[in-house]
Amino acid sequence: MIGLRVGVGLVLAYLLGALPVGYLITLAVKKVDIRAVGSGHTGGTNVLRVAGALPAALTILGDAAKGYAAVAVSKALGGTWPWAAPLGGVAAVVGHNYSIFLAFKGGVGTMATLGAALGLMPWGGLGAAAAALGVIAGTRYASLGSLTFAALLPVACIAGATWGAWPWETLAFTLATGALSAWGLRANIRRLRQGTERKVGQRA
Repeated sequence: MIGLRVGVGLVLAYLLGALPVGYLITLAVKKVDIRAVGSGHTGGTNVLRVAGALPAALTILGDAAKGYAAVAVSKALGGTWPWAAPLGGVAAVVGHNYSIFLAFKGGVGTMATLGAALGLMPWGGLGAAAAALGVIAGTRYASLGSLTFAALLPVACIAGATWGAWPWETLAFTLATGALSAWGLRANIRRLRQGTERKVGQRA
């Protein structure tokens, strides 16, 4: 029975992550398919370029909320199995990046990862996010901030797990989502190296 509940929890976590918040908001506000504009990603940075600050803020909050909710659902259905919540977090990010509602397209998953991290390792997630915001403020490259967040999250996880703040299974979440982020940002990484990456607020 526990296996069935875990399976249901992971499916629900994926579907929560797959909710195309940025796509729906941009479609409602600008009548534009965000997948065809700018970077093609559905996250807050591309929404900012296409639709402005308020739609971007709503997208960021929505993406983080679905990551947090996915972890909560997986944890509730998984009972005492320690892998349920971390796997639910990964499922949410996979859903965001490869949404069944958008022909398996989506975003990079940074905010969905942050939301899930707040459910799994709150202080670690906040610390990594603060460092990422500092990078974005200093460089105006959202992609560099996302990469910083992905790199620091496992470090924060190891520190917290060592002190017993959260279980070691959480490390798998940070490593998996970090790999998903790096893969999703591969084009951005190439543009960063070439000096052609778009900055935050630059219109699409």
